[in-house]
Amino acid sequence: MKKLLSILLAVMLLVSACVLTSCEELSAYELVHSALAKMETLDSFEADVVMSMKMTMDLQGVSQTVDVPMNVKVKASGLKSEAPLTSGTMSMSVMGTETKADIYSDSKDVYVATNVMGQSVKVKMGVDSEAADEYDLTDTTSSFMVDIPEDVLESVAVVENSDGTKSVEVLLDPSVFAENYEDLIDQVNQSAAGEVSDLSFEDVKVKVVVTSDGYISGYYLTFTMVMNVTTAGVTAATTTQVSASVEYKNPGTPVTVDVPADLDSYQGF
Repeated sequence: MKKLLSILLAVMLLVSACVLTSCEELSAYELVHSALAKMETLDSFEADVVMSMKMTMDLQGVSQTVDVPMNVKVKASGLKSEAPLTSGTMSMSVMGTETKADIYSDSKDVYVATNVMGQSVKVKMGVDSEAADEYDLTDTTSSFMVDIPEDVLESVAVVENSDGTKSVEVLLDPSVFAENYEDLIDQVNQSAAGEVSDLSFEDVKVKVVVTSDGYISGYYLTFTMVMNVTTAGVTAATTTQVSASVEYKNPGTPVTVDVPADLDSYQGF
């Protein structure tokens, strides 16, 4: 009888603590904010990044559409150490021409292997050099994983999914998007290959999926950019539909980055 009473008391204490603290339902903002903070603590991760841009340009009544898909696969380890390692691939297709680069970086150099005009090219560059910025694989994940302002998520519901994850989905006001997603917007603007003016945004949607242990498993973003692009004195009205996502593979699980055996074959840049 005493043993039974002890068990019941322990259960009651556990339930009380749960009700008062950790078992409270998180709001949409608390869920996303805490998950993003937890991702920042990771020493390693593996992720797939997919971005698609559909650009429609109207010049003097003539319309042309260009699709630009981009895929990035990345592994990173030792992020909290003085010797971080990353490896992965970056591929892009423009008007039927596909380019792909295999990338590895350590604390000193970035190594890039690609194919140019049928020739294999292997180059290395200092990790702090301007040229290396283009091959920063970890930056591709962080540029659009933004901590959405609390007031924006105030009335947004948290959805319980059948696989144990939770998700938050919201339609963002264009001004909120412009203010909080500057890095991603700059990246898209650079692809316009001209001077951008009269920029505005439409149909901005964000979805964040959080695992049962509090990590982000997926961050999804879609939006439309409307702008004028001036190149060589000629201005074209341009609409760009963008879809971007990052999906993490078993976040919180240690990831190992293998060092390529042929680093000595890369030429300085």
